[in-house]
Amino acid sequence: MSLHPSHDLGVWVAAALTLCIFSFLYKDNPFYKFAEHLFVGVSAGYYLVLSFWTVLVANLWDPLLAAFNGSHGSPLAARLGDYRAFLLLPALLGLLLFSRFVPRVSWLARWSLALIIGAYAGLKTTGFAQGDFVAQVQEASSPCGRGSGGRASVPASSRPACSPRCSSSISAASTREPSAAPRRSACTS
Repeated sequence: MSLHPSHDLGVWVAAALTLCIFSFLYKDNPFYKFAEHLFVGVSAGYYLVLSFWTVLVANLWDPLLAAFNGSHGSPLAARLGDYRAFLLLPALLGLLLFSRFVPRVSWLARWSLALIIGAYAGLKTTGFAQGDFVAQVQEASSPCGRGSGGRASVPASSRPACSPRCSSSISAASTREPSAAPRRSACTS
C-alpha cells in the first residue's frame, strides 16, 4: 500500500485549517485565531449572500419587478389580488434601518424599529394569551376534580382535598329533600 498525496488544493487547505484548529489544544496561538476568524468570516459572508438571493431577491425584488413591468398601467393600479407594488412599504422601512449609520437622520430608524418591536410584541402577546393564559383560566374555572378538560387527569389517590367551594356543594346536596333526584357532586375522591 502506497500513499498518494492529493493533487486537490481544497483537501490541503482543509487539512491545514483542521490542524490550525487542533493547535488550540496546546494553547491559544495565532494559527488558531487565523482559522477561527476565517471560519466566522466565510460563514457570515455565505449566509449574507444566501439570504440576499433567497429572501430579498425572491420575495421583494422579483415581485416588485413584475408589478412595475405589468401591463395594467400604473404599478399601484393592480388587479384584484395583485398587491405586489405595496411591497415598497416594507422595503422602505427596511432601508430606514440603515439610516442609523448617518448621524443626521439616525432618528428615522426608530420608525422601523417601533414597527418591528410593536408587531412582534403584539403577535407574541396574543400567542401567549391563547397558549398559556386562556388555558389556565379555563382550567381554573372548571369544577373541582373534573380533570383537565379532556386531557389525562390526576389519579384520585394523588388528588388534593376539595376546595371549600366543592365542600359547600356536597353539604347542599346532603340537605336536599329526598324526593329530588340525587345530584352528583363535582368533587370526586
